[in-house]
Amino acid sequence: MMDHLQHCSRIFLLICLVVLPGVNTLKGQEDTLTSGQIEWLSEKLYGTDDYIFQGKAYSAGNIKAAGHPFLHGTEWEHATVYSNNRTAKTTIKYDIEVDILVLRYFSMEGIMITIAGSKQAIDSFLISDQLFINMGKIDERYKETGYCEKLYEGERLFAMQYNKHFIKNFNTITPYGSYSKPERVLIIAGDGSYTEIPDRKSFLRYFSSCRSELKSWMRQRHIRFNKAEAGDIAALCRFASEISGTGK
Repeated sequence: MMDHLQHCSRIFLLICLVVLPGVNTLKGQEDTLTSGQIEWLSEKLYGTDDYIFQGKAYSAGNIKAAGHPFLHGTEWEHATVYSNNRTAKTTIKYDIEVDILVLRYFSMEGIMITIAGSKQAIDSFLISDQLFINMGKIDERYKETGYCEKLYEGERLFAMQYNKHFIKNFNTITPYGSYSKPERVLIIAGDGSYTEIPDRKSFLRYFSSCRSELKSWMRQRHIRFNKAEAGDIAALCRFASEISGTGK
């Protein structure tokens, strides 16, 4: 009997979630469910995974500064978070100044609570087609690299690390300082060690045995290492790994 009542209550909430916004539209009203309200209703239906949603309270630093510390923007993004054989579809922000995955959930009263996801709990997360992996979960010796976007994995792992830093340029234009543009460093990891590749010169030095082939490959495809899309860097890493044989 109790299970039947719970099932009925879930159906009722689903009707509220799906049907009511349409009714408002028919009436010409502008009030519709926000993404936050939808997320709150979903949590009432399915709950949140306490293992994934663990961490300390999050508060962004330098909130008055020009710009922001996030990878993609200040809006909440849909993502899938993976943790210890658990999966949660949720909304996140990725703070690349301090390398924190910001999560949110809603209390029983519907109040949004923002937390800094625990690196001990989070294995990886997927934003659109970008898979970010917790390097410390792969090997404790990679822990300092934090979250990195996985590009390619052969005998070695190729991943991109992103960062922003706060610039203390206090003036009339930016009285509270500003955030830098996103910066990135290619990480090549394997056998318990890793190398940071900040630019084209470093990449060619790392693969010195096939330097001329790599230069030719990039030139033919008009790839500029420092400005190339992640997909192009992934293709370059695959090619370099294949022609070098051992990955170096």
